[in-house]
Amino acid sequence: MAGVAPACRVPDPYIHFGTNLQRTERLIDLKRPIRILVVGPAIEGPEVIERRHSHLAQALVQRLPGVDFALLNGWHGSRVAEEDFDRLRSEVAETKPDLILWEVGTPDALAASDPEEFGDVLIRAARWVKAQDIDFVFIDPPYLPHVRHEPLYGKMVRTISAVSVEARVNLFRRYAAMEYLDRAPLKAGAGRPHCMSELLAEAIVRAVTR
Repeated sequence: MAGVAPACRVPDPYIHFGTNLQRTERLIDLKRPIRILVVGPAIEGPEVIERRHSHLAQALVQRLPGVDFALLNGWHGSRVAEEDFDRLRSEVAETKPDLILWEVGTPDALAASDPEEFGDVLIRAARWVKAQDIDFVFIDPPYLPHVRHEPLYGKMVRTISAVSVEARVNLFRRYAAMEYLDRAPLKAGAGRPHCMSELLAEAIVRAVTR
């Protein structure tokens, strides 16, 4: 994993996408801009989200200099997946993205949504996005070991993983990556401020250059 800082490195399967990002790859070959829509909960607040998006854009450009990545300002509420999917359809019509990164699962975990119903929504969303010829990536919830509601995430993480296989949608395994890094030793004075942005960029670039 030569492109990832040593403090951020995780096992390859955590950042491996099972299918190609065909539209994104095609646009890179044509030297055209790539419009990326990132959507999901705003639990961390808008300033943190804006910084994360900035770091993601920087990490993508570092790996593919000369490629024009435009990160679109999607919504960042705290809606469950069913409501998110409704909003996603209108957002796609308005912004016309090439790649959608959907951070999903946290609001449903906190709302104690039924995992089966949650999975059905994800499958419908995956089918709809594919029908629009848009690349699609699920991003599962973060790993938060010191937060009281952390145990609620497990069912949603497993459901997202199962749906990603069934619907053939790429999954960025943020939960597993964060859990791995949380348990990995860290040298004194070292930090991991932007690991998830770096790992997500690495996963995207690997999928379009293999």
